[in-house]
Amino acid sequence: NFTNQAGSAPNTANQVYCVPSWGNNAVTMTNSLSELYYNLVEANGYTNFACANGTVRFWFQPNWPNSIPPPFTEFLDTYGNPSGNGAWSFGMANNTLIFSTQSNGYSRFYFTYPPVSFQSNQWYQIALTYSPTNVAVYTNGVLLSTCNETPFTLIGDNPIWTVSDALVYYPSAALLATLNEFSVGNLIGGYCPLNGQFDELETFNYPLTPQAIAAGFPSFGGA
Repeated sequence: NFTNQAGSAPNTANQVYCVPSWGNNAVTMTNSLSELYYNLVEANGYTNFACANGTVRFWFQPNWPNSIPPPFTEFLDTYGNPSGNGAWSFGMANNTLIFSTQSNGYSRFYFTYPPVSFQSNQWYQIALTYSPTNVAVYTNGVLLSTCNETPFTLIGDNPIWTVSDALVYYPSAALLATLNEFSVGNLIGGYCPLNGQFDELETFNYPLTPQAIAAGFPSFGGA
């Protein structure tokens, strides 16, 4: 039933299926229109996902033919309104992990990381930590990079290059309350399914330390 640890069920679950995993069940999404949406904030005030400061950590097993990734893969996605502004996104473009955030006023901030060599039918733990001072990505408990190219903001058609790897632009809580939902395993609206299995999604409202990330990588799920 895809209920989270707080006991909250998803708002939407279409063309999403459970498959056996090492612990219990994982979620699999292969259809371009697969949907699994949860509230950002529940009616009782419980916050499932924080955009400005926090950590997301999960297990991913790709089902890619010949281990070749698709052009786009989405892990987590949210935005402030149907026009798409005020977005927060973590996924892949081919074999590169990409983290993208956007403020209410369309200012974007992108973080890209060194290419990864994920193999089909192997489990990988992926963790993203983000804060006003730092953004980092880990695979299997090991720091991948804080950034492999200079982040930039895009205002209109004019990129403004910066030297910071901090999270500068992100959607406000007021804007996110418009839709109050985030998508797991696909873009909101579809067409970028993760094409694999997704398990043990954890969210924190603070960045985990490198030591905590390393300690949270057990051998039972690793590749």
